[in-house]
Amino acid sequence: MVSEEKSECAKLKLDSYFYFTVCRDNYKQLKEYEQKVSLILTKESESLTSKLEAFKLQKEMAKYATSVVVFAVFSLEAWIYEYAVRKLSKSFFDNHIDKLRPASKWVIVTRLVTGRDFPTDSQAFEHLKNLYKARNDLVHPKPSAQPEDTKDSLEKEEKERELLIKNAHEAYRTCKEAILELDKVENNGKKSKWAKQFEAILFGDV
Repeated sequence: MVSEEKSECAKLKLDSYFYFTVCRDNYKQLKEYEQKVSLILTKESESLTSKLEAFKLQKEMAKYATSVVVFAVFSLEAWIYEYAVRKLSKSFFDNHIDKLRPASKWVIVTRLVTGRDFPTDSQAFEHLKNLYKARNDLVHPKPSAQPEDTKDSLEKEEKERELLIKNAHEAYRTCKEAILELDKVENNGKKSKWAKQFEAILFGDV
């Protein structure tokens, strides 16, 4: 039974790392495209050609931003699952924690493992809730009336894209914030050696 759960932990650790790297790689692409768009519009703000080129790049940015949000959720879901399996057990998580709201898992698991509370008034927790809402909005979009005017339609699309990109930036930060916050709770306010390595490897060059 013990060896089985150790094997399961190893798989989960690999999964969470894989999701983090996919999230990070898409975030890098998003930032590169943001810089390209900014450069194009700054150099030739009145050029129709440059505006069309920027519009195409913004379409690609939306794809990368979507991937960042989705894989940020995958990353954090896999990580808290892995953490709980390692500290508690897979069967306990599956039977008592799995059906909880995603952000609540962080509160309950932290309390069970450390005897202390994951701070629900922290930026990390607020961003966790925002992340899951952003994911839900992508996966379960609410139908709305489409503007009849082309200009209104483009403006609506632009606002939605801007919100998506904003959510992507916050989603990427949340990956680091949530895990470091739990690490801080577990280690009485100090950052562990593992957390420093995690931060350097996955966030050091972004």
